[in-house]
Amino acid sequence: MVETLTPARRPPSTKNPWVTCIATNKEEAVKEYEHLTDQIQIYSDGSSFKGKIGVAAVLFRAGKQPRTLCYHLGTEEEHTVFEAEEVGLTLAAHLLATERDPTFPISILIDNQASIQAGESFYSHPGSYIADHFHRMMCRIAHKHENFDTTVRWVPGHSDIHGNEEADKHAKLASEGHHNDSSIDRLPHYLRHHTLPLSISALKERQSKDTAEHWKYLWCTSSRFHHINSIDPQILKRSFIKLSTNFPKCLTSLYVFLRTGHAPLNKHLHQIQKSASPSCPHRPGTDESVHHYLLLCLQYR
Repeated sequence: MVETLTPARRPPSTKNPWVTCIATNKEEAVKEYEHLTDQIQIYSDGSSFKGKIGVAAVLFRAGKQPRTLCYHLGTEEEHTVFEAEEVGLTLAAHLLATERDPTFPISILIDNQASIQAGESFYSHPGSYIADHFHRMMCRIAHKHENFDTTVRWVPGHSDIHGNEEADKHAKLASEGHHNDSSIDRLPHYLRHHTLPLSISALKERQSKDTAEHWKYLWCTSSRFHHINSIDPQILKRSFIKLSTNFPKCLTSLYVFLRTGHAPLNKHLHQIQKSASPSCPHRPGTDESVHHYLLLCLQYR
């Protein structure tokens, strides 16, 4: 089953019960983390490892053992890391919902800014249904606790932040397969009885790769391959487009003429029956080719 996009996710007047905090740079984010005094901090992270994707969330509370939830999404051909980050937020919300006597304020920390911003958007995009799950879960928690005060914060990855490193470690384990999943009764309800629908973004990327591979096969078996490959072996990597991006059109045309040998010189003109001889008029018996014209002929130096 492939995910569907809902045109209207929720009314524009809807407000999120949580606050978001995205620092302007990595250094500022680390400073905010160092001054964080919340008794409960929940870290989530998604990870892609060896072509598979997993996610984990870890709840830290002063004086207690950390609590962890892990979930395996599937392969990179079926899902994306962005989806995993979104699922991580729902795991964090579920840890918060099942925590006894939570003390506010509470921080949920994640190293992916796009996932945080997805919760603020009203527009549909691939994976938005997971952000909507997170929104509904947080609304239920806020309704249950009058003193609800939760901030979703961005923390930079790989910055020696202990909670983020722990979440990343468990996410890599989860990416190995469903055998590392948390027990079903501990997961959010929407993850208990079925796998997630296939990601539109992942399917598009897979289709693009398959199309590129098929085109590469067609090109390598083409009758024109050997000639063009001798001119530019990196043509499938868009080498010419990258080279000529800022060229004016006349210069691009001239470059193509010279590189392919289809320049208005006697060797080419003779091939298309526009010249009686392929020879250079200044050196009879020598073909007037691009190489001869540019490097050898003394007349044009």
